[in-house]
Amino acid sequence: MTSDEGAAEPRSLTAFVEHLEKGTFMLCRCDDCGGCSVPNAEQCETCGSVALRWCAAVGTARLVSWAYDNVSGSGGDPQLAPVVIAQFSEGPWWWGRLTLDAPAALNVDTPLRLDVSADPEAGTLPVFRLAF
Repeated sequence: MTSDEGAAEPRSLTAFVEHLEKGTFMLCRCDDCGGCSVPNAEQCETCGSVALRWCAAVGTARLVSWAYDNVSGSGGDPQLAPVVIAQFSEGPWWWGRLTLDAPAALNVDTPLRLDVSADPEAGTLPVFRLAF
């Protein structure tokens, strides 16, 4: 996730999805102040500039908040799946599913890692995992 590939290309939903399908989650970096914003930002969240370009997220984040969503487990049994809000090490916040290999206690500031997961029904999705 540390490639600068795509830095000069126009930002669009199509380009974001293409990068995601290659395993890279893109953020927006401001050419004026160097701040990072969410991928769909129209202007810099720090200084308001519109001089934004793609930059690959490093992929590290910290847990900000979470909730549980009812999903169908194996055999159709309902189970709770965490949905989180995370803050990337670059600054922007993003939300997504938290994939847990085993039950775990969640706490604010828990280190997370962003992965890209292929889902046959939903396509390529960013998901978070515990970083430890």
